[in-house]
Amino acid sequence: MKLNSDDFLVKHHLVLYALIFLSALLCIIASHYWLEAGVAKTLFHELGFAGVVSVILIFTIEKFSRERHKLAAEALLERINQDLFRAIYKRYIPEAVFEEVEKCVMMGSVYRESHELDYTIDAFAADVDPELKASSYQCTAQTSYKLRNLLDQDARHMVTVLLERPLDIRHDAWCTVNEVCINGVPLSSNLLAKGMTRTDQHVIFRHEIEIPAGAKVDIRTRSVLIKKKTDAEIWCSRLPSDGLTLTVSTPTKDLKVQASANHAEALQQKLDNPVTRKWVLDFGIFPYQSIIFFWQPVTPHAHTHHAESLTINA
Repeated sequence: MKLNSDDFLVKHHLVLYALIFLSALLCIIASHYWLEAGVAKTLFHELGFAGVVSVILIFTIEKFSRERHKLAAEALLERINQDLFRAIYKRYIPEAVFEEVEKCVMMGSVYRESHELDYTIDAFAADVDPELKASSYQCTAQTSYKLRNLLDQDARHMVTVLLERPLDIRHDAWCTVNEVCINGVPLSSNLLAKGMTRTDQHVIFRHEIEIPAGAKVDIRTRSVLIKKKTDAEIWCSRLPSDGLTLTVSTPTKDLKVQASANHAEALQQKLDNPVTRKWVLDFGIFPYQSIIFFWQPVTPHAHTHHAESLTINA
């Protein structure tokens, strides 16, 4: 096996220092036990003592030198990391921006692929409270995506769905996450209930999973929300993603739906008919970038103001 040149030099120096040390010890032993008093005895004693001291000094100096070089190397690596984009793109990246990119993207252990959101805006059944039926829609959000572990070791990840609660608490029970599948296997009703919490503003579902090193896990979720007749949804991700496909279905056929992206690139609309609209954002997405879509009834006096709610999917 071919040795690294640096390793070879280190071993060569260690052997040399060991020979000097042994020679120095032999000189000291000879001066005390083998030689009679005289010039030779004194010479061997001084040579031996000098040899021992020199080896000790060499190791002491090398120890401090290695520590100094280590600190210098760490400082150099930190400077290189900070100036990496500047070296590549010939422009200065502010430290605060670099730290945010590093935290949100480079230090992440999980990445989202093939993210799809199917969002259905539909009328309530006839037996629902007339007031709720007149003012709101029942919306169903179904997501599917793959989580890829970017590490060379197993990673734990918290699958999270955050939904906006309705303003009228009488209708709060409608807002829920009612299905989560991991690799095609649905979670039990007990696990769904265990993972669900409610704050003043949100319904939050959390469930921790383990992703093997370099592997992918398929995630599917289904949630129900209460939205106004004229309303909007902001769909936000906490993970870096390779894009997003949004499909909005309106079985009632009487809604105008529009969508845009809080992103440097624009959504591309692929389908537009009275029942189904489809948009694609076929670009990388940073954490907390989002898409917004809004709707209003198709009537001559449709309101133009849109209430907005935030849904986070992680």
